[in-house]
Amino acid sequence: MQGNLLNQHRRFLAIFSIRFNLSEIWVPETSVLKESMAMEWMANEGLRSVAKIDSLESAVAESINKVKIEVNAQIANLAADIDLRVNKLETAAQRSCEGTSKGQDNVSQFYDIQHVNESRLNKLERESLRNELIINGVPVVHGESLFDFIGDIVNALQSKITSCDVVASYRLSVRKKSSARAHNDRMAAPIALRLVSDWAKQDLVPKYFKMKNLNTADIGFQTKSRIYINESLTNHNRAVLRRRQLQSAIRSMGSYTFKLPMREKYFEFMASNN
Repeated sequence: MQGNLLNQHRRFLAIFSIRFNLSEIWVPETSVLKESMAMEWMANEGLRSVAKIDSLESAVAESINKVKIEVNAQIANLAADIDLRVNKLETAAQRSCEGTSKGQDNVSQFYDIQHVNESRLNKLERESLRNELIINGVPVVHGESLFDFIGDIVNALQSKITSCDVVASYRLSVRKKSSARAHNDRMAAPIALRLVSDWAKQDLVPKYFKMKNLNTADIGFQTKSRIYINESLTNHNRAVLRRRQLQSAIRSMGSYTFKLPMREKYFEFMASNN
């Protein structure tokens, strides 16, 4: 391109000198002309480059602004979605807590009602067993008559009750024992004695405790094994007694590291004046 411009410049000067007879016109040196044209071209290229850069910067800035707008919009949408989900989770958690609290209240109420019902049942059972005694240690005899055994016990204790004061008497069922223990008189099934009134009970029990050593020899047996007369306990009181006996057995063995949980502070013995 520079060569074309130089040639055109020379042709212009030649034509101009011929027509106007200007043979003495001064033509600048080729190197100076080249340098001038090169500087002019570089200046023009610089201006065009600056214009392109400005245009590119404007395009980049506009593109960045568009990206910023889109990103901000997406962030806003995402934040709104997160807030919505968090609100739903908080609502669900609050409902769950309310449900758990209600469930705990219901469970607490259930245990309260159960405790009240158990207390009522224990009281009713205790009333039904008010005049009933349990006799342990009387051996089992084939064809036995429990009324005869009871009569012998009454005579041994010198009690005033008669057969009219006895409502019923029967042996309680017991678990099967091993053959070696089956012949032990102490493992015989206990006898339940139900009396007609509290008066009859009050006449028999104190005399039993006064005698202290009632045994099978006192009722006609050749052996001399202890006979025990106790109050008839409810299921609840019997369970409490067993736990206390087990605790006492553990302590008697010298092991104080094991303690049984005892919910009942007092054992509900059936008072004789109920």
